[in-house]
Amino acid sequence: MSERPQVRMPFGKFRDLLITDLADGYLSWLHDTPPFQLREWLATAIHEEYESRGLTPQAPPEDTIVRLPFRETRVVAEVFEVGFRTLMKREHPDSGGCVVKAQQLNALRDLFVAQLKGQRQGGAQ
Repeated sequence: MSERPQVRMPFGKFRDLLITDLADGYLSWLHDTPPFQLREWLATAIHEEYESRGLTPQAPPEDTIVRLPFRETRVVAEVFEVGFRTLMKREHPDSGGCVVKAQQLNALRDLFVAQLKGQRQGGAQ
């Protein structure tokens, strides 16, 4: 079994600090950063460290969840699905994309679908 390379933070307050030495909270924040904002090698290293620590994504605060009338929710869901499919075609590992980005897209889709189901069951119009 090969050892993971030692990756250092390339920017910010923790510049030059090994990713393995980052606090859980900061690592989680980096992990939740949209995939297009980090270089692929850094996103991969952050994801691997996140998983090695057994960290799990946190639900967004209730005040960040948008509530839509049911009619508008269908349009939003359709726009989301088209965007998801477009990005997944580009980011899927079978198409030469990044495994981490594909996993992040799937997680985002799962979160969106769960929130949408919750709205429908919660009495949305």
